[in-house]
Amino acid sequence: LKRKIEYLNDYEINQNKNVKRKLMDMNAQKLDEELHE
Repeated sequence: LKRKIEYLNDYEINQNKNVKRKLMDMNAQKLDEELHE
């Protein structure tokens, strides 16, 4: 049971990292577009 909780915590942390990475990628793309205009 404890292992399952740790697994879920790791999963949530990984999901948060993936979301932040996606947001950073989107922001980087917007900056690139603004710089190229």
